[in-house]
Amino acid sequence: MQQLPSPATIGWIGTGVMGRSMAGHLIAAGHRLRVHTRSRHKAGPPDVAPGDDKVADMTREAAAEILGVAPHASRDDIIAAHARQKALRQADGASRWATARLDRARDVLLSDDS
Repeated sequence: MQQLPSPATIGWIGTGVMGRSMAGHLIAAGHRLRVHTRSRHKAGPPDVAPGDDKVADMTREAAAEILGVAPHASRDDIIAAHARQKALRQADGASRWATARLDRARDVLLSDDS
């Protein structure tokens, strides 16, 4: 079996129950994923590797939906929602990329904060 160069960029189709877990293992191994799924907002961070803060094409609206706030929520509301969601995910044993998705959503919403 040929080994992938590390980090490799891998095309991934589907983030259902099985695909999401498998994608998480690839990301944990240091690879980058380009994800296609029918529900784009459920794809998770399609381009996140450990230590990477980039999530391709996350809109402000998608970020707000992930954190459960309005797209133009206050800085304090965004920070509180992020902390609340992160605590819930960690209690459920969320994968690194699920946690990275929350972090990226926070960053997207705070990036235009004045």
